Amino acid sequence: AGMVERDGNHPSIGIWTIINESWGIDLTDASQRAWLAETYEWLKALDPTRLVVGNSACWGNFHVVTDIADFHIYYAMPDHHQQWRAWTENYASRPAWLFAHEYQDHAAWREFARDPWQMVERPLAPEVTQSGDEPLLVSEFGNWGLPDVTKLYAGNGGGAPWWFDTGLEWGDGIVYPRGVDQRFKDYYLDRVFPSLSALSEASQRLQFDALKFEIENMRSHDSIQGYVITEFTDLHWECNGLLDMYRNPKVYHARLQEINADDLLIPLWERLTFSSGEPGALKILFSHYSAMEINSAVLEWELVGDELSFSSGWLPVGQCPSAAVTELGVVSFDAPRLEHPTKARLELRLRSGERLIAKGEQEFYFFPDPAPSGNGERIYSPEFHKIFASLNYGSAQDISEPDMIVATSLDDSCREFLLRGGRVLLLAEKDDALQTHIPGLAIEPRTGTPWQGDWASSFGWHRLDSLPTHHVVNFAFTDLTPEHVIHGFSPRDFALDVYAGLFVGWLHKPVPTIARKRVGRGELLVSTFRLAENLETNPLAKHIFYELLHLIP
Repeated sequence: AGMVERDGNHPSIGIWTIINESWGIDLTDASQRAWLAETYEWLKALDPTRLVVGNSACWGNFHVVTDIADFHIYYAMPDHHQQWRAWTENYASRPAWLFAHEYQDHAAWREFARDPWQMVERPLAPEVTQSGDEPLLVSEFGNWGLPDVTKLYAGNGGGAPWWFDTGLEWGDGIVYPRGVDQRFKDYYLDRVFPSLSALSEASQRLQFDALKFEIENMRSHDSIQGYVITEFTDLHWECNGLLDMYRNPKVYHARLQEINADDLLIPLWERLTFSSGEPGALKILFSHYSAMEINSAVLEWELVGDELSFSSGWLPVGQCPSAAVTELGVVSFDAPRLEHPTKARLELRLRSGERLIAKGEQEFYFFPDPAPSGNGERIYSPEFHKIFASLNYGSAQDISEPDMIVATSLDDSCREFLLRGGRVLLLAEKDDALQTHIPGLAIEPRTGTPWQGDWASSFGWHRLDSLPTHHVVNFAFTDLTPEHVIHGFSPRDFALDVYAGLFVGWLHKPVPTIARKRVGRGELLVSTFRLAENLETNPLAKHIFYELLHLIP
């Protein structure tokens, strides 16, 4: 009541929210659901001019009565982009889980909590009032873009700001800023990025790519009627901001208008990597929310690289209804034939006469066909026999005679081969990949650990210079990002023996995702990128696979 009395005359306030993310309330308790419903009615009577949200919901809680059916959701990008796609499609259908249901006992509640997104019809709790046309709003989403600490120090007169000592008690300490510059050096990330400022810039560019993907995905569903980026500025240890704590813009600030426009072109891609000469095609959608009437227009497109134009074309566009999503057509191209892996971008422009209505772009990556690189080395790998035969490698018939083993699991026989001086490439992509004891080595899933990275964002990096992603595990790695991490490597091992890894938050908990380890007299190279299942279809998976073959001396 005091807040309404104090702030009620401010036109910038459009919505009152009673509870955020069920903080301070237990919505499994019928009496507390009833309290929330009563408080909603009380607040509507106190200020009938504004919208009211009862509980601004997130994972594991829900609405009781509200003017807006909003929800908060966070996923690591690009690692969990498929989960984001599935969730937004689910949410756009106005699912039953948005509002509270009756849970007869604790077991029923635990079943819901294990998987809140189940499309299961349950009776609504009696305290719920639902009109069925509450606007769907993704009222929190976003990803981290680490600030440039040199700018933070400058804004604080040359030293670390006081709030660098906040956040230690949150999320296993992964959001604690103090010591970020020392961790950058301790884990030899200065051998991957020229400076901490350069790493921060890479993190911010990945933040923009994530926002672009998420906004385009939400805007492709016309039932989702709004979104709120978390957040306008960084806050203490939270780095989701479009600006840092001292209001310095992140590096992409000039491009925000491209992805946050009233009229938005949306490229619907399934993958971003293609082999030389391979055909590519993607649908283009148009989300139209400006006042402009569009009855006849042209969609122009051009595929360009560094000072090169690979192909171009145009599509006629008819009427585009307002406040709706329209499919404009399909853009098709053939991947150019190149000698080296190359990044290109598809530029899109929607025009009506001389007037530019909207523009957009999408990056793609093109890879040449691999040249035979084997020198007759004998490889034991029943799983990948055909691939090695095409690359001029010899084939070993059993584990006793090869020069190298390539496998998706490491058992006792592989361990013995290593101890005798053999070389093994382990594609550790499943929970049971390590089936023998290697002292000091463990391979564990990211799910349910800080390395999951959906809250304080994870950041993946690599040291493969041949890839045109500037050492960042970005959206080119769609469907290849590791779901497992490698344990057993000290900070000093990152200098020479770790070829890819990830950290979370403020450069906390760095772990390898590609690493080499001496075992007896042999060499073991482990990768947790999801290569094995994608070797036949993804040219980046093939390229990384061939790179790994040459990393074992």
